[in-house]
Amino acid sequence: MVGPEGGTVAVTDAASPYAGTQIVIPPGALAAPTTITIAFAPGDLPEDIWAFRFGPEGSTLLAPAQVSIKYSRSYPADFLLPTIAPMRPVSFGEPLGADVFDRISQDPSERTVTFETDRLGTYTALIEAGFAEHWRFLAQDRLLATQVLVRDVGSERLVVSGVRPGAATLAVGQGSVDAMWTSSRVLILVHSTSDDATNFVGSGDLIEGLASEYDHIVTYQYRSGRPIAENSNWLYNEVKQRAQPGFQADVIGYSMGGLVARYFIEGSKDDPSRSALPNFNPGAPAGPLSGMVRNMITLGAPHQGGVDVTRLGLLRLSSLLSTDVVEKYFPSFRDLSTGPEGTGPILNARYADDPSIHYFLIAGNSNDSLLSPLIAGDDDGLVSVESALGVPVLVPPEASRVFADTDHSELHTQAVDRGIRDQIVVWTTSGT
Repeated sequence: MVGPEGGTVAVTDAASPYAGTQIVIPPGALAAPTTITIAFAPGDLPEDIWAFRFGPEGSTLLAPAQVSIKYSRSYPADFLLPTIAPMRPVSFGEPLGADVFDRISQDPSERTVTFETDRLGTYTALIEAGFAEHWRFLAQDRLLATQVLVRDVGSERLVVSGVRPGAATLAVGQGSVDAMWTSSRVLILVHSTSDDATNFVGSGDLIEGLASEYDHIVTYQYRSGRPIAENSNWLYNEVKQRAQPGFQADVIGYSMGGLVARYFIEGSKDDPSRSALPNFNPGAPAGPLSGMVRNMITLGAPHQGGVDVTRLGLLRLSSLLSTDVVEKYFPSFRDLSTGPEGTGPILNARYADDPSIHYFLIAGNSNDSLLSPLIAGDDDGLVSVESALGVPVLVPPEASRVFADTDHSELHTQAVDRGIRDQIVVWTTSGT
């Protein structure tokens, strides 16, 4: 119990691995005596990334408190870093949302990171080496959005959802998420591995290029380090509980987003793990997405063959990292593997055509990347043409197309100039 005079609540048991986690509440921060709690609450984070919930959750203090959180020895060690490696505090989950905080201090001997906040909720610390990837893989919110808040962290622009000042609004679509559920002119964009809702923003990219074709363009942002099925199931839950009569959408999935889109259509309806997600509604109708999804287009998605040769490079971290470490923290990379456990191979093995949902596949063929010699056959520098076109059954009038001299990123960033936008419009308006 802490009153208006302030006080400290801390984990003091020396036998606890979390000893040193604490909150120091200054005088005047509380208007009345309040029970302050600390709980270990990692949620769906990997086991060696520790998170702590400070309660009462969602409470706003009248003056900032100083919070210290403990981090594990193994987390930086797994990424070949010492315990003195800089860590950055972040919030995630309800009710705070995902946001990034400045570090006041770090004690390497105690393995604590200290920062200030005026709101109580769940906090953790991510290593600054490769921070943007860890943020996008593990901490950013899942959301459907036409605009987001972005915060510059170092040289990276990251999507946040907290209420702290200093974030700017950025359009990542058009129309309205709330209004789209009764519309038949909806496009859902699904981003790639190391990205977020800003993936398709830019002159000549898909949001701008397809603006005249839809009333509502929304981007689905997900935690791309989490299993593909989990991310797909979140989208399925959202559509099933919110769609109203008249709703119809086209879906475009880029790179890993193509597999997320496929599982959303093919696998989520039968996946019992959907019920474990916080947005699951047992009263929402289950079953196929026929009538709700009209067309699905994938751009450079690894439907067959995976992307094993570049999985570590995607992290922009040391190539010395073991596969076990990558999969421990980012299990979606296992889903992208070439083995039978990969989501692409599993989806292909279980594929059953739904004639009401048309599939259109786009591949790039540049062969000018340093990685191209590591990928068999023609490729876009990251995904082979064979893999990008590797859905086993295409029933007319569905189609596929290879764009020459187009590398992986240009499949969306140059969608207008390369004619990819025009091809998408032809397919989605004529069905051929």
